[in-house]
Amino acid sequence: MREWAEANGVFVSLDDHHNAITFLEPSRPGYPLDPGRSAAELDLQGRTTVQPQSKS
Repeated sequence: MREWAEANGVFVSLDDHHNAITFLEPSRPGYPLDPGRSAAELDLQGRTTVQPQSKS
């Protein structure tokens, strides 16, 4: 999928942002959630952006 994204757009690795974009669920129905964790700030400074292509 990464190769496709790089060939057709922009690949953005979310590895560094895992704690800011995920949440916890019980492992099985009826089991409690894992203990909560502090929210991580999502810093998008310096990220790659895609400029719209002009239609000609």
